[in-house]
Amino acid sequence: KVTFDFLIEDDRLNDVAPVLECQFGVKNGELFEPTQKIKIKDINIDGEFSNRGGSAKEHLTVRTFAFNTASGPFNGALKITEFNTPRYTGKLHGVISLGMLQTIYPIAYVSKMGGTMDIDSQFDLKTFKDNKGKLQIDPKIIMVQSVLQNASIQLQQDERLYEQINGAIDLNATRANVRDLSVKVKNSDLTVN
Repeated sequence: KVTFDFLIEDDRLNDVAPVLECQFGVKNGELFEPTQKIKIKDINIDGEFSNRGGSAKEHLTVRTFAFNTASGPFNGALKITEFNTPRYTGKLHGVISLGMLQTIYPIAYVSKMGGTMDIDSQFDLKTFKDNKGKLQIDPKIIMVQSVLQNASIQLQQDERLYEQINGAIDLNATRANVRDLSVKVKNSDLTVN
């Protein structure tokens, strides 16, 4: 079931943008990607968009989203504000298939990925334009705890397959911590404790 409730208030003044408000949601939705046979089920989303109060109060808020895949449950929340140079705040929690992630949202420089990642994160990311006008990210808050399980990755223009990647990676705005990481590259094994 999809819900969509949309309101437009327009005073017909040339110098005043119309007020837009939208409540949206999905209840018990399901998606199927037939070529890779990826199934996402039990999709539940509750969100809103509003520009009432002008650009200073404009926001897109996904109060909750949740779904299940073969890897397990995944949920979170997201708020986007300051649309000219967006600010993203939210949280993510659950297990994600890295292969599914690469199929749905291809990552540059990655040929293929596999395995799973259990993730628990909170973030507040502010974008800004550098002196060349290119959008950059300033991580105000980023706390990520993740565990890779039997992951694999192959980078573009690199014949090596990094496989059997297991371990924990914790990130914050200034530091990365890797624990109990093991990876196999061809016939060699690397372990970092």
